Amino acid sequence: MLKMKTDFFDLQARVFSGGIFTFTGISALFIGGLAATFFLSICLAVLSWEIFYIFSKGKLKFKSSTFIIPGFLFLVPFLNFYNFHSLTLIFGCAILSVAVPERNFFKFFCILYVGVSVLLFQEILFTDRISNNFYHLIFVMAVVASSDIGGYFSGRLIGGPKIYAGVSPNKTWAGSLGGTLLAILVSIVISPLLEYSLRQILFIGFFLAISAQGGDFIESWLKRKFKVKDSGFLLPGHGGFFDRLDGLLAAIPVYTGFIYVF
Repeated sequence: MLKMKTDFFDLQARVFSGGIFTFTGISALFIGGLAATFFLSICLAVLSWEIFYIFSKGKLKFKSSTFIIPGFLFLVPFLNFYNFHSLTLIFGCAILSVAVPERNFFKFFCILYVGVSVLLFQEILFTDRISNNFYHLIFVMAVVASSDIGGYFSGRLIGGPKIYAGVSPNKTWAGSLGGTLLAILVSIVISPLLEYSLRQILFIGFFLAISAQGGDFIESWLKRKFKVKDSGFLLPGHGGFFDRLDGLLAAIPVYTGFIYVF
């Protein structure tokens, strides 16, 4: 019993903060329009700030220079809503990020990564290419969340060999398999909301789970490289927005590709 409590010591805070964040996000996306755009703007600004936080090894100070790029990126979803060339602004911010405050070229790719992912998320919400846009986003978020939940519980309950302890010491093969299976199961359950065939759903569910786990590994590698435990501190039990959204950031470009293929 003591072992069980130790393994799940952060579960209560994780469920509480994650629940509030998820409820707020889904409500904003359901309302759509300005509410959804504002929520995406907040997410993108915080994600970009957390990248600076990681690159500073958790020592980033609250000063004006650290809010310049997040401030510009906050405008991206709004400008995109009015047909502005938002990708150009993201690219410019990515270039500028290399200069302030730490001159690390890899930061360019990180800013570009989160910026493009949020932009594609907004594209799925507002595109005319599909119907029931909100349900498509619910589908992606549910599959990614189930991959995370399945991996969390199966990994901690079963344990076993690590996938790559040097990058993410807590990720096990059992967790990866459990997360993938639950993601596929959830994708099948939700499939009646969408227009995919069973074969397409199995294909999409599998690759969304794999891409979400890949995104988790990317963020874990980044934090390990710069010796920080969490990407931020706004979501107790999770850490920061990047900790919570790492899988979704990787899955959204993959799902966007599926929309154009299917």
